[in-house]
Amino acid sequence: MNTEGSDQLANTLVVNCGRALAQAVDEQDLLRSVCNTLVNDCGFRLAWFGLTEPGTSNSIRLVAQAGDQDGFLQEPRCSETPATLAIQAGETCCIKTIADSPLVVPIRAAALKRGYTSVASLPLKSDGKLFGALTIYADDPGKLDEEIVERLRQWSDLFALRVKTLRLHEEHDLNNDLQNVADRQGSENRLRLIIDTTPALIHSARPDGYIDYFNKPWLEYLGVTLDDVEGWKWTASIHPDDVTGIVDRWRACLASGEIFEYETRVRRADGEYRRMLHRKVPLRDQDGNVVKWYGSSIDIEEIKRAEEELRRSEAYLAEAQRLTHAGSWALKPIPEEFFHVSDELLRIYGFDPQEHVPTL
Repeated sequence: MNTEGSDQLANTLVVNCGRALAQAVDEQDLLRSVCNTLVNDCGFRLAWFGLTEPGTSNSIRLVAQAGDQDGFLQEPRCSETPATLAIQAGETCCIKTIADSPLVVPIRAAALKRGYTSVASLPLKSDGKLFGALTIYADDPGKLDEEIVERLRQWSDLFALRVKTLRLHEEHDLNNDLQNVADRQGSENRLRLIIDTTPALIHSARPDGYIDYFNKPWLEYLGVTLDDVEGWKWTASIHPDDVTGIVDRWRACLASGEIFEYETRVRRADGEYRRMLHRKVPLRDQDGNVVKWYGSSIDIEEIKRAEEELRRSEAYLAEAQRLTHAGSWALKPIPEEFFHVSDELLRIYGFDPQEHVPTL
């Protein structure tokens, strides 16, 4: 696969895997959606998730798949290798040439019979514990190049984090009684009313990066509904050239817990792309774990234009002084000292513009 094709596949992974993360309603829905995305949108031949059986390190159970049209995963060892290798090693197992690798001898014949030429298996971890693996087969060795495998590894970390979040939500829902739910909902409604009447553009996210709330001014600015932008669907409002950068930075901050700051172009409701500064700060519990992210965004388009206009004006003035052999200066009366001397004036009097401003 050439560089252009690899870049296109990387962008397809970002957009469609983000959508799968955003729209999943439960763990099984997430795993099934990711498999469908990898096969139907990204062009891989087969994708499947396997989860380890409790109390074992080498027994794995197939829980979701896409692309297995002729029973490959039902053949001996095909729903184990190379996933068990990735789980046992705790790291990505990438085999670019199935025909030559001794690691996949038990399944080689069945794989080659179906045109599978390469495979990658990525372990899934939660709180440092391995609980499964995502395995992907391709019929073109170039599709699993280093860049794509690294992208898949990063997304597998987010899949694992999303699985953990979904499980926690399910457990939390089971343990909550109706009164607690009602009390929490009342508090959230009061807080949301305050936030929605604030002119600032405010949003929040879950620990796994799922954007779960945009306040009313934000939605009006974009001209969308919350359903249009929640999860990872907000990337559709970012300028296409800026999507990869902001997603990579957001993913890095999710992993490190650092404050997120990034500047992008955002499409306003009228279709104009405007530069905005985004900032998200993590909220932590008493143990230091991130439980929520709160963010705000500022439209800095006018500030940027003013800075650009100022730079142009300064350049025009400097050029005019150079052509006319004239200079300018500004003096602070008390104490009496220069706080501005133009480069051309310094040259006229034989000073180097790179040196400090002369004193009186």
